[in-house]
Amino acid sequence: DPRAKTGGSVQMMTVAKPHSSASHTPLSFTAWAFLVCALTLRAARGTVVPLDALPLRTHGRDVVDRDGTRVRLFCVNWYGAHMGMLAVNGLNRQSLDTLAARIAEMGFNCVRLPFSVHMVVGNGTHEWQEVLPPNPRWDLKANPGLQAKPALEVFDDTVAALARHGLLVILNNHVSTPMWCCNGDDGEGLWYTSEYPEEQFFKSWAFLAERYRDEPRVVGVDLRNELRTTGALVPSWGSGDPSTDWAAAAVKAAKLVLAADPDLLIVVSGLNYCMFLCEVPQHPIHETEAELVGHVIYTSHEYSWFHVRLTSLQVIDSALL
Repeated sequence: DPRAKTGGSVQMMTVAKPHSSASHTPLSFTAWAFLVCALTLRAARGTVVPLDALPLRTHGRDVVDRDGTRVRLFCVNWYGAHMGMLAVNGLNRQSLDTLAARIAEMGFNCVRLPFSVHMVVGNGTHEWQEVLPPNPRWDLKANPGLQAKPALEVFDDTVAALARHGLLVILNNHVSTPMWCCNGDDGEGLWYTSEYPEEQFFKSWAFLAERYRDEPRVVGVDLRNELRTTGALVPSWGSGDPSTDWAAAAVKAAKLVLAADPDLLIVVSGLNYCMFLCEVPQHPIHETEAELVGHVIYTSHEYSWFHVRLTSLQVIDSALL
């Protein structure tokens, strides 16, 4: 595959057994072991990436360090800050430092850290507002030092704790309004919502890239989780429709991020609950956008309990019976 020899990268994070089809995946993929809440020591064998090996880049199908040596990322998704509690899960039970240390002890070398646009900009208006702190009694019970801080500062401390324990961090915009993700009628399937216009999505990324540019262990940004149909709008790739073209929005967000911190990796979600990258060969932004060369990772999610094509076939079969 000629694309595997360019500075751009086509890669895949997996959430179960990877699925591929020769007719639909003409590009080479490297499967990251992206272990969402993987909970056994056997699940991860990551090697701590030293500071002098950073920043990371993509080269062909690999993530590589400063010297061009392949780096394998074993990441765990630490959810919570994107939800109504506005803080990572577990801070009511254990100290932040204890939890960060435990992640490293389990063999992970990387954490995907979700957040909501709300956590960054406040209520859904064009004016930025301070977000109220997480509930100190419930969500931060085991962390008295965090209890008076606003949500964004708790997030700062979370990033800092992970970095202290040698873990790499990939920031992930999971949702706009704080909530669990995902379903087909939550209004969160695009990069913008009725309450949070796309300007706030872009501003959030520029703000966070600038905020963490001096923390080298923040190595990447995962621009948006699981693009999917919202109402009558179906996300597209390279269609030119500004209301649905995720490729165009991802390029704009990536350029804003890299303008603030040129050392970051850019993780770009596939369409339809992050299951399809079929149009990437026709619109390979990792090649066509000079600023993005050497930075892009495409991500695909695969679930053992749900697959769009299989589910669609089952629905059709049921209707025909």
